[in-house]
Amino acid sequence: MPRTAALTRTLRSIPLLAANPKKQFLFNESLKRGLFGLAAVLSICSAWTAAGADESKAPPAERMAWWREARFGMFIHWGIYSVPARGEWYMNNSSIPRADYEKYAQQFNPVKYDAKKWVSLAKEAGMKYLVITSKHHDGFCMFNTKATDYNVVSATPWKHDPLQDLSEECRQQGLRFCVYYSIMDWHHPDQLQANDDPVKPVYNDNRMAPGRKEHYVQHMKTQLQELITQYQPAVIWFDGQWPGWWENPDGSELYQWLRKQDPNLIISDRVKGGGDFGTPEQNVPATGLPGDWETCMTMSKTWGYDAADKDYQPARTLLRNVIDIASKGGNYLLNVGPTAEGIIPEQQAERLEMIGKWMQVNGEAIYGTTASPFKHLAWGRCSKKLTAAGAILYLMVFDWPTDGQLFVPGLRNKVGSAILLSENKNLDANCGEDGITISVPSKAPDANCSVIKLIVQGQPEVGPEVVRPWNDGTFVLDTATATFNGAGLRMYPDSRYPNGIVGDWWNGKASVDWLVRIPKPGTYVVAAEVARPGDPVPIVVAVGEQKLDAKVPNTGNFHTYQKTELGTVTIAAAGVTSIRICAVEQGWAPINLATVTLAAAGISAPAAEPVDMKKRAEELKSLKWGMFICWSFSTFSGSEWTEGSNDVAFFKATEVDTDQWAKTAKEAGMGYILFLTKHVDGFCLWDTQTTEHKVTKAPLGKDVLKLVRESCDKYGIKLALYYCEADIFGKRPEIKKAQLKELLTRYGPLEFLWLDHGYNSNDGGLSHEETTKWCHECQPATLVGYNSGQPSGEISLRECGKAGPLGDAGVAGYNHANESKFQGYLLAEFTYPILPDHQGGAMWFYSLPKHDGLCHPAEKLYQDYLGAVKFGNIFSIDVGPDYRGRLREIDVKTLCKVGEMIKSGTAVSPKEVPK
Repeated sequence: MPRTAALTRTLRSIPLLAANPKKQFLFNESLKRGLFGLAAVLSICSAWTAAGADESKAPPAERMAWWREARFGMFIHWGIYSVPARGEWYMNNSSIPRADYEKYAQQFNPVKYDAKKWVSLAKEAGMKYLVITSKHHDGFCMFNTKATDYNVVSATPWKHDPLQDLSEECRQQGLRFCVYYSIMDWHHPDQLQANDDPVKPVYNDNRMAPGRKEHYVQHMKTQLQELITQYQPAVIWFDGQWPGWWENPDGSELYQWLRKQDPNLIISDRVKGGGDFGTPEQNVPATGLPGDWETCMTMSKTWGYDAADKDYQPARTLLRNVIDIASKGGNYLLNVGPTAEGIIPEQQAERLEMIGKWMQVNGEAIYGTTASPFKHLAWGRCSKKLTAAGAILYLMVFDWPTDGQLFVPGLRNKVGSAILLSENKNLDANCGEDGITISVPSKAPDANCSVIKLIVQGQPEVGPEVVRPWNDGTFVLDTATATFNGAGLRMYPDSRYPNGIVGDWWNGKASVDWLVRIPKPGTYVVAAEVARPGDPVPIVVAVGEQKLDAKVPNTGNFHTYQKTELGTVTIAAAGVTSIRICAVEQGWAPINLATVTLAAAGISAPAAEPVDMKKRAEELKSLKWGMFICWSFSTFSGSEWTEGSNDVAFFKATEVDTDQWAKTAKEAGMGYILFLTKHVDGFCLWDTQTTEHKVTKAPLGKDVLKLVRESCDKYGIKLALYYCEADIFGKRPEIKKAQLKELLTRYGPLEFLWLDHGYNSNDGGLSHEETTKWCHECQPATLVGYNSGQPSGEISLRECGKAGPLGDAGVAGYNHANESKFQGYLLAEFTYPILPDHQGGAMWFYSLPKHDGLCHPAEKLYQDYLGAVKFGNIFSIDVGPDYRGRLREIDVKTLCKVGEMIKSGTAVSPKEVPK
């Protein structure tokens, strides 16, 4: 697949940006902040280049019918690059001379290849078609071609044609067989490498040898004719079209030639100058693309097999990609990269099997559907099927409502029926002033995504979404629910904001507006998160008939956002009102806008039902034991405390396996994971908006807490969080409140919050009483605990303490006085590291490689567990994932052994416990 080496020439092919230096500037800025990558550029190019060619013999609808029905397919990248096992671009990336690279063909002998297993895996995953690389950029042909001996039959000891097997097996099992073909060829003599260095050749993007283009085109046509004749592919998926020697007229001519060879053939837009569907890569266009399109994605970092690439996306993420893409009217082509032996790696197969289980139950919500009629659904996605009487809307719910009411905003149709698909159960649905409310079970049938089949009368009619306030009475408005007015405005993706930001705001007459439903009259404060360099810029805020004059400050650049108060308005009556942010034509300069908030001032949100904390404590006690995960700066320092480093690059992790953590917890019989979100070094393991000192700015670039949440949900594990009150950046009460609010409102329900280092008033500038109150405002059912300092909360944290009943001051590690005096504790949490005391290296975090065999015996940990639960408390064992973000093998074995002892009720006397 393409790499960023082609980016410069790709940019030159985008006339909109090149013609407008202002837009070029914002585009460059967006590249710097990660809003655009090559994949996003390719998606734009796809939308522009998927032009309509002559649809001569078969009408487009007829030709595309099966493809539009399918929605989900398997991409296979397989070639001799699987021998060195360093990805499909190895020849270019490692500057391998042609003669040296050719030797891998002699080592390619995939004796474990089984076409039936591959196709069966795709079919069971719910995939309807298969696309395999017939020739990648390295020029090696994975089919029997007479155009060159550099092919799998002639050049390898295997001497076998895998495409023949796969095409026949696809027909046997009812899948469509398709092929990938690269126009760029690093091996063919007609194409020259990008440089002239024979020792360290660079191939991308290569050059055409003088006078040889016509000869190479004929070579391609020979091979394409062979592919069509020998395997009857339903799709030819072109790639490698970006070198300057291949131009739009070349692609258009090739497209027309293929049209004549097989009128029913579907051709990707990367042929250039034509094509039947767009091909965004490694991203999902925010609102889909016009016409037919297909997103291709990897499960990890590479397309071809890379033995070192273990950075796999969770199965849940891949499943939700299927759903997200279908809801936007696109297809999903998900890649596997088989090994040199011909085996699809276990990690890839497992993920496909998980998707397949969901598709067996809910596949009708994907196959043959079209794009959602809704602009935005806060809880998930929607796809639709039109019928003679009306429409079927498949409501695919990611975030199941805790109050048993699923609100479908803006839908005005009469409801025929609402059916919970997995149980074929009818649900009550009621039409309201702003949409439809469906009464649903209290628990989601599927933790990944539950589907409701909503049948409505007539064609879907969806009005503007009317935004409702959060539980605290605050309205948060972003691009998902906004209406853009005026030329130029567009949504740019930004990892910090789930629904992106408003950019390209050069138009001084443009505006963005929302509709909100005000619950009661009162005074409201309007604020916005904005970014811009240069002098402050005037804007107008219109709330109903009221107008406020405000200014957007200088935040330093277009990617540093600052929350700015814009003014206060008084709303006299409850009901729907509009909020509009307007540019001011005189003196206008561009801004980026992330969110707008409307917060009640002087009125309170409706009181929530009081939480029975004693009941919550009993629920927590039933979990009995869990895994405490400490992974942060100290992992890479070899010491317990890492202070004074402001460089996020110190967190050197480039991969993480949260599925391994949750799977181990599940196999050990644990009830919860307690995850460290921030230690005293101030480094945040989630994508916080309060600081740049966070994991998404580190080399890993991922919201680890989000991954932990997804893995816990996948394996049915509850989640609790550790947060250090002390911080090397000092006492910042507002930052502490903002961070706690993010943790408690963005990552789902939390069992408890473990607050550390609050002794000697080192409480982050917010007392424990204030902190507890704030936490309960953000998430009322979360229990709060402190290991020292002012008494507060519901849990006594016995770090390195001893088992015993509440109120026994002799058992607490640090909380001695509070245990005997404070009456608010409902249970104690006993925490102990899996590592014993040792010299050199950390104890709570990963120590050092030389200590990888060091671990407390399972018998001792089991004895500690028995002591904790005997008195109605819970017990956490701390583990420190290694540099790769994986638990040590000895930790996994020990925890599972403890779990077996707990399950069997093993009796262990103190004398039997190893010292």
